[in-house]
Amino acid sequence: MSKNTIYICMSGCEGTGKSTQTDKLVQYLKSKNYSVLQTKEPGTPLLPVTIKLRALMLDSMYQDNIKLLHSEINDILRGPDLLTKNSINLLTSILQKEEQEISIHTREYLSQAIRSIHLEKLIFYELQNGNYDYIIQDRGILSSLAYGFACGNDLGTLKELTQLVTLRTTMKEVYTLYNLVILLQGDTKRNLQRAIGSKQEFKNGDIIELRANKSEGNVFMETVNSKMLELSKNFNTKIINVDDKDVETVFGEIRDIVEN
Repeated sequence: MSKNTIYICMSGCEGTGKSTQTDKLVQYLKSKNYSVLQTKEPGTPLLPVTIKLRALMLDSMYQDNIKLLHSEINDILRGPDLLTKNSINLLTSILQKEEQEISIHTREYLSQAIRSIHLEKLIFYELQNGNYDYIIQDRGILSSLAYGFACGNDLGTLKELTQLVTLRTTMKEVYTLYNLVILLQGDTKRNLQRAIGSKQEFKNGDIIELRANKSEGNVFMETVNSKMLELSKNFNTKIINVDDKDVETVFGEIRDIVEN
């Protein structure tokens, strides 16, 4: 008989310690002899093609180089066995756009292509087969909707795209995909300053981090934070405030939520 896998998504704005707490939760559960799959959106090392697509979406080197972006997408489309029908359609749509630089809509299509592959090739398979007691994910739909909205996308369109991808790949509604969402909250200005000092993923800069680091960064992150709080009501969400708490204190609260 397959296991009833518990699917938990960690969310939060920059600098809330989300990735650190994700790692700690995974290690803690493994120490209790639970089988745990650790993954991430957008882009997981478990599916290398999603890491390539993550770079196309976030690496600022592609922002003004549409020809390079299209070339990379064409290379990825040459390996259709790694993709899903939805992701192929989304990537093909990008190639048909006439743009001078990457638009917010193109970036969203890349995000949804990553989600389609992640859900169909990994998450749905594992949920169906029950190979793990827990799936612990760093970021997911809540973060994606909030950041996509803050970047300028229409929220209704974001929800429609996400619902389409989620239903087609997992046969589950967007808001019921995760058993639990843990949302780390705190002072956005203070946490943004903490995040700025962290390691840079791309040599040319992360397009979202670059925007957050500009003068409008605080406003941008406040928009993300506000939208996360608003949308979190649609999920089974537990909110933890991280302000003036050390890593172990926050993890203690996370552990209590997961175990109870």
